[in-house]
Order: sequence, then structure tokens, then C-alpha cells
Amino acid sequence: ASVQGDFEVSFVISEDEELSEDDVVVGTIVTGNFGIDVYPSTAAVDIPANIALGTQFLIATIDASEQIAENDETNNTQVQTIRIINGNRFAPPPSQPKQSISIVPNPASESIYVRGLDMEETSYTIYDIYGRRIKTGQLYDNAVPIKHLLNGTYYLRVIVNKGQSYPLRFVKVE
Repeated sequence: ASVQGDFEVSFVISEDEELSEDDVVVGTIVTGNFGIDVYPSTAAVDIPANIALGTQFLIATIDASEQIAENDETNNTQVQTIRIINGNRFAPPPSQPKQSISIVPNPASESIYVRGLDMEETSYTIYDIYGRRIKTGQLYDNAVPIKHLLNGTYYLRVIVNKGQSYPLRFVKVE
């Protein structure tokens, strides 16, 4: 079933793929919800002139303030790698193969499991919704223990082979 109501989409520029207080907010829009995975809105964002040239990350967070109750809270953040090439102009980077990574179960109470990894050396970091680092560790058997966390929404950043990373959202429940 689809969720109802308007929600906010925020856009930030980040030097890494993690949401943090150091990120630069470049725009926010309020949009209506038209059904599952249907968001017919477009947004223009201005890249401030003080953003460093080179690779940056444009992070869009849908319903960051969690105004809409959803069945799946893991699909609300999208990260796009961009290259700042001249002042406030940017271009997408050369395309790279992407893995389809997901977390199951979600919500969860004891452990979450990362599906879709085919890399050997994998680490992770858990962040709260404010971008504060909660825990880091190595991924063994694709399992991340979360029993110690308080109920709420978190972000899991999975880093494979000391390079490519995947931000994933999950919900901890009792």
C-alpha cells in the first residue's frame, strides 16, 4: 500500500557518501506522494562556488524527518557521485558497475544481514539519523549485530575492498 501525504526531500553535497554535519545543504523541496516508487518531481540545486573541484557526492534524502510512516524505511536515501568541473558546474562520473545491495530483515531487532555482496574484504559503519558514528566493524558472514542499538532509524555504510561504499538505511525495533 502506498503512504499518503506530502514530504520533504533534502539535497546535500558531501565529500564522502556519509550524511554528516559537515555536508553542505544545497536544496530542499516539498513534494506530494503519488504511490509506491512514483515521485514525479524534479529539483534544481545550486552548487555553491566554494565546493571543491573534483569528486563529490550529491545525497538526496526523502522524508528525512520521518513524517510519513512506511513499510520500508531503507529506500529513502540516494547517493549520486558527481564531478565538480568548473565553479558550480558538474558532470556525472564515468559509469561503474554497481552491485545490488540490500539489508534483511528490515526492520530488525538482533542482527541485520547484507545481501548482494561478492567482495571479500568488507567493513561497515553505523550512523544515527543525525550522522553520528555509532559503531564500526568488519563484516563476517554478512551479519551486523544491532541488538545493542536503541529503537530507531540508522544508516549502514558498507565499504568493500577499501573503496566502493554503499549507504543503506535500516530500522531497529525490539
